Amino acid sequence: MPTFSQGSGAAIQGQRGTPGNQNNGTAQNSAAKTFMVPFQRAAKIHTEQFPTSTGVISASNQTVILKVPIYGYLKRIWLQCSVVTAGNAAATAFQADGPWTFLKTVLFKDANGTPIHNLSGYYSYLAALLGGYSLFALDNAANTSYSVTTGAGATGGSFTFSLPLNQCFGRDALGALPNMDASTQYQIELTIGTTTEIYSTAPTSPGSFTVQGYIEAYQNPPQ
Repeated sequence: MPTFSQGSGAAIQGQRGTPGNQNNGTAQNSAAKTFMVPFQRAAKIHTEQFPTSTGVISASNQTVILKVPIYGYLKRIWLQCSVVTAGNAAATAFQADGPWTFLKTVLFKDANGTPIHNLSGYYSYLAALLGGYSLFALDNAANTSYSVTTGAGATGGSFTFSLPLNQCFGRDALGALPNMDASTQYQIELTIGTTTEIYSTAPTSPGSFTVQGYIEAYQNPPQ
């Protein structure tokens, strides 16, 4: 944890003079004090975007690989997922855990392939909501970035949601991951759900998907 030193400049009251004591009055002590600066106070938040991945939902699973940008200490990774349909005529409906089933698996791993986060999209949503990463965690199915279109409208089956992958707990950044070595870059491997895994009644034509990632990271504090 970074520190800085500051002279106290404080006056320390000496003992009153006594016979044989030549140091009467007040003695000044300029000894320096060292203060510990909390990590959260010393480090600024940095946000950076991943390259965008696109495709079309199909009857087979697809894999999307995202390389996590190198910067400081990882606080959180956001996955912004959206699917857009057009010309739909079917009475579109989602599976019980949809639209989170768009992400069949979410694997966040280090350069050696060791899993850090390995859950389905729906369980990743529950982990963010109920995992205790912060007080009063927001429900990402109730925020402004969440939308689902059902029914027989032209865009039936379209949806968008944001999924956070939290890496630290509380206000003290406990657990933030060091992310400053380009030779050991973290990766996210997403398995995209099939039409039947996402929908109980699929749209007339498969939708086009977009996956956009962002990191929230703490800068490496000055020493």
